[in-house]
Amino acid sequence: MELGPKPSGRDVSTFLLAADGRSSEPVGCGALRRLDAEAFEVKRMYVVPEWRGRRIGQVLLRALERYAVDAGATVMRLETGVEQPEAIRLYERCGYYRIDRFGHYVDCEASVCYERKLID
Repeated sequence: MELGPKPSGRDVSTFLLAADGRSSEPVGCGALRRLDAEAFEVKRMYVVPEWRGRRIGQVLLRALERYAVDAGATVMRLETGVEQPEAIRLYERCGYYRIDRFGHYVDCEASVCYERKLID
């Protein structure tokens, strides 16, 4: 269940797709939604199960961060679930740190929120 408005073409700034270089089959994706003048929220991060463990999520996340910096953002935020240990490991490995739940996630005990400063 997604809290708040679902991402759509009207509010997603960019959507990236990772594909298998041999077959062009999609193997992962990620998107950004602008929160305010300084921040983007990571949305729709997903890697096909049989492609996990190959750093595809990390590559997607870093590409999203580059897009955000180019768009003038200084911070990235995201929400994931307490029952998504692989996602939690990915974000922490990529330098994201836990923050208080924000926005639509404030009252959701199943949510874990993260942030990463893009510019020091």
